[in-house]
Amino acid sequence: LDRLITEWRGAGMRVSREESGRVRPMPVAVQRTAFRIVQEGLTNAAKHATGAPVEVWLHHGETQLEVEVANDPVGAPAHAPPRSGFGLTGLRERVVLAGGELSSGVCPVGGWRLRAILPLGEDTAPEPTTEVEEEGTDGDPHAPGR
Repeated sequence: LDRLITEWRGAGMRVSREESGRVRPMPVAVQRTAFRIVQEGLTNAAKHATGAPVEVWLHHGETQLEVEVANDPVGAPAHAPPRSGFGLTGLRERVVLAGGELSSGVCPVGGWRLRAILPLGEDTAPEPTTEVEEEGTDGDPHAPGR
């Protein structure tokens, strides 16, 4: 997340980050999903709220990780932003498959908020990241037995 936020700051976005709770190791799948939530939230803020400050908040609970990305309100855009339309839909599916919840919408004082609650599960040890290549497959992911 540090690199992602630094990149957006380098592009001119005003991003603040706050964390609360006790940070501890968590499953790689939860880390990846949290990253994707922040990535989508920052991308949407850049598209739909250009120039607005954005806050990224992570709360480390005992059994779950809460992730929130919210931007302040902005005036009406000069032109319609480019749209793809599937970012939040795909993200919602990913969060639900992880056993979590995702909500998004307009904040009471304006702006937009994307919020997810991700269960940590019982296994909170990071998954190994080394790849093992099987003999005779030449790295082909479609080879028999893979």
